[in-house]
Amino acid sequence: MNPYQERQTCPYCDNDQCQADYVDIGIGFQQCAPFYCDNCGACEIGAYDDPVELTELEKKTHWYEPGDRI
Repeated sequence: MNPYQERQTCPYCDNDQCQADYVDIGIGFQQCAPFYCDNCGACEIGAYDDPVELTELEKKTHWYEPGDRI
Protein backbone atom coordinates (compact mmCIF):
# COMPACT_ATOMS: atom_id res chain seq x y z
CA MET A 1 0.00 0.00 0.00
CA ASN A 2 1.21 3.46 -0.84
CA PRO A 3 1.82 5.24 2.50
CA TYR A 4 0.35 8.45 1.06
CA GLN A 5 -2.97 6.61 1.14
CA GLU A 6 -2.58 5.23 4.68
CA ARG A 7 -5.15 6.59 7.12
CA GLN A 8 -5.67 6.31 10.85
CA THR A 9 -8.75 6.96 12.93
CA CYS A 10 -8.69 9.81 15.42
CA PRO A 11 -9.23 8.50 18.96
CA TYR A 12 -11.11 11.67 19.94
CA CYS A 13 -13.61 12.36 17.13
CA ASP A 14 -13.49 9.08 15.14
CA ASN A 15 -12.47 10.82 11.91
CA ASP A 16 -11.11 7.93 9.84
CA GLN A 17 -9.19 10.12 7.38
CA CYS A 18 -6.19 11.23 9.50
CA GLN A 19 -2.99 11.42 7.46
CA ALA A 20 0.74 11.81 8.02
CA ASP A 21 3.50 13.13 5.77
CA TYR A 22 5.94 10.72 4.12
CA VAL A 23 9.15 11.13 2.12
CA ASP A 24 10.61 8.84 -0.51
CA ILE A 25 14.02 7.69 0.77
CA GLY A 26 14.93 5.73 -2.36
CA ILE A 27 14.14 2.26 -1.04
CA GLY A 28 10.66 3.09 0.13
CA PHE A 29 8.78 5.70 2.08
CA GLN A 30 9.51 6.98 5.59
CA GLN A 31 6.96 8.70 7.80
CA CYS A 32 8.35 12.15 8.61
CA ALA A 33 5.47 13.74 10.55
CA PRO A 34 2.83 12.48 12.96
CA PHE A 35 -0.72 11.60 12.01
CA TYR A 36 -2.94 14.66 12.37
CA CYS A 37 -6.71 15.06 12.53
CA ASP A 38 -7.98 17.90 10.33
CA ASN A 39 -11.38 17.58 11.98
CA CYS A 40 -10.58 18.23 15.67
CA GLY A 41 -6.84 19.04 15.74
CA ALA A 42 -5.63 15.98 17.64
CA CYS A 43 -2.11 14.83 16.78
CA GLU A 44 -0.16 11.60 17.23
CA ILE A 45 2.54 11.85 19.90
CA GLY A 46 5.97 11.67 18.27
CA ALA A 47 8.95 9.77 19.61
CA TYR A 48 11.13 12.90 19.49
CA ASP A 49 8.61 15.44 20.83
CA ASP A 50 9.75 17.61 23.72
CA PRO A 51 8.63 16.04 27.00
CA VAL A 52 5.35 17.42 28.33
CA GLU A 53 2.98 16.30 31.06
CA LEU A 54 0.46 13.97 29.41
CA THR A 55 -3.12 13.41 30.48
CA GLU A 56 -4.26 9.87 31.23
CA LEU A 57 -6.19 9.83 27.95
CA GLU A 58 -3.10 10.93 26.01
CA LYS A 59 -1.07 8.16 27.63
CA LYS A 60 -3.74 5.65 26.64
CA THR A 61 -4.27 6.80 23.03
CA HIS A 62 -0.71 7.98 22.19
CA TRP A 63 -2.29 11.08 20.64
CA TYR A 64 -2.31 14.64 21.99
CA GLU A 65 -5.80 15.86 22.83
CA PRO A 66 -7.32 18.47 20.51
CA GLY A 67 -6.30 22.01 21.32
CA ASP A 68 -3.23 24.22 21.35
CA ARG A 69 -0.81 21.93 23.23
CA ILE A 70 1.26 21.24 20.14
